[in-house]
Amino acid sequence: MKKKVTKTSDQQLSLLVKKWDKIWSNLNEVNIYFQSYIDTVLLVHQRIKMEPLIKSFEGLKDNCQKFYDTLDEVQSSSRVVAAIEVAFPWESDKFKEEWQGWKDYLKEQHQIVLSSRAESKQLETLKTITGGNENEAYTILNYAMSNLYKMFFKLDEKPTKKNSKPNSRKRDEDF
Repeated sequence: MKKKVTKTSDQQLSLLVKKWDKIWSNLNEVNIYFQSYIDTVLLVHQRIKMEPLIKSFEGLKDNCQKFYDTLDEVQSSSRVVAAIEVAFPWESDKFKEEWQGWKDYLKEQHQIVLSSRAESKQLETLKTITGGNENEAYTILNYAMSNLYKMFFKLDEKPTKKNSKPNSRKRDEDF
């Protein structure tokens, strides 16, 4: 049986690899002992009787090798991307508090945790749609949270339509 050694920076994957290495080592010891037993102790007619057990063990080793190969592929393809520094469009403590409230809301309501890149893009978008107006940013964030949105967007201020024509039908109660 062959074993590849690779490294990863992902903690969960590293833990899984360590546990698998222990299993692999135990399996390898059993394989050596079992193969030695078959080769030195068993007579030909005993080997024939044990053929189903031997085939089953060989199948187990093949499946373990496939699992290990898959684990190795996942491990080699995983990589941790370094976070970037998030720049706030407004440096006030109030904005930082409101922004943290937005991130907490996303996590609690929608199970969304912003990566540093996503957070930076959302902050850029917020600054763009508010035209740099910090107070407008609070309004947009509050509106998005109060309506359970996953995102925010520019609010259109549409004037309310007033009916310019009075109702021409008069009722008796109107007099």
